[in-house]
Amino acid sequence: MDVIDRSDERPRFEIAFMRFGPGAVGVGNGTPSEFIRCNHHLKDCIDGFRLDIVARAPLQLSHAGEDRTYDAGWGHFLHHARPYRQFGPCGLTSRNVTVRAAALKTLVAHPEDLAGHPVRPGPALNLLDGYLKSLTSCDEPP
Repeated sequence: MDVIDRSDERPRFEIAFMRFGPGAVGVGNGTPSEFIRCNHHLKDCIDGFRLDIVARAPLQLSHAGEDRTYDAGWGHFLHHARPYRQFGPCGLTSRNVTVRAAALKTLVAHPEDLAGHPVRPGPALNLLDGYLKSLTSCDEPP
């Protein structure tokens, strides 16, 4: 993907990523920037799905025909086989779960139909976010 610095030329990014079989968890934190995955990036054959939980708002996302702005505590569902644009004017902080398409499709029929959809804050998303905070604070996968 392309990354465009919007931080007055003082970019800073921290990314933690931990694999768990066909899935992974991660956390990203950075200065104001845009992340753009265009059609030509899709040649990398990454077709997994990612659920992001927004920790720093607002976050603007264009994906799968949907244009939305997310507040902290909201989630959104991405399909890496489709283009997207993500912009955090105040910086980006999010935690996420990524799952390979083949693995998710054994559990969920047509997950690609959910791409671009928001996930409302609530007890289940808060619980998942707590697990992600705990996992991404570990030095090694448990």
